Order: sequence, then structure tokens, then C-alpha cells
Amino acid sequence: MNDEPRFGFYEKVRVTTANPDLADIHGMLSAVLGRAQNDDGSWGYAIHVYERSTTYSVAESELTSTGDHALRSDFYSGDSIRVSRDGEITGSSGRTT
Repeated sequence: MNDEPRFGFYEKVRVTTANPDLADIHGMLSAVLGRAQNDDGSWGYAIHVYERSTTYSVAESELTSTGDHALRSDFYSGDSIRVSRDGEITGSSGRTT
């Protein structure tokens, strides 16, 4: 059990796995976009795979740090919307489309 995650948000990592379900992304450069601690204490990560422009879910043991970090703005524009409880858009900052 590891109380602290090994990788930070937007940290650039390489997928290093023997998992056959992830064989097609093995060795690819990725960035951490999310993380969660599982019931058994292990960490899971949502990673953006640059070559695929998509996100995968992987275990901490399937990643290796590159020592580099991306910026939040590389993935998110900063635009937001405000939504009421009934689902109506009540405000925004930036684009809403």
C-alpha cells in the first residue's frame, strides 16, 4: 500500500507494461490527467496518450516518469460554465460551445 501517489498531475510518463490489454500503447509518451487510490491502497491513473489523443486508465506500476511536466493549459482552456440545479446554463467564462 502506498499512501502517496508516485506521479503528479500533468507529469509526463511512459507506459511500461506487460498488460496485453495495453500492448498497443506500451512505450508511448503520456501525461497524467487524473488519479485515484483504489480500495486496496494502490493508485490508478487516467493518462492522455499523445500519439492517440485519447485517455487510458492504467495502474501505477505500468508507468515510468520522464522527469518532465506538461502544463494544465496544454489540456484545458480554462473556460467554464455555471449550471443551475435544473440543468440550465446560468453563466460562463469564455466560450460555452
